[in-house]
Amino acid sequence: MQYEVPVVIGYARRVDGRFLFNLGVQDVIHPEDWKTQEDPLRYITQRYTKGIEDMVRDDPGQYLWSHRRWKTRPKGEVAEAFD
Repeated sequence: MQYEVPVVIGYARRVDGRFLFNLGVQDVIHPEDWKTQEDPLRYITQRYTKGIEDMVRDDPGQYLWSHRRWKTRPKGEVAEAFD
């Protein structure tokens, strides 16, 4: 936000299990999109997260997450066995 540059939500999709990838752009969030928002950081985060969710829904086999994104659970939520 400080530099007012677009945020690009992109992906690299592996082709046929080889070391060959198709690159694509899911969404581009332009500064004029968030400037008028009440909470620009929240707006960008929500739109970025939706872009990732859409990519995963489109081809879940291509998704890899290598760390715990959410380190804490909401108050009152019980941790699952793998946590």
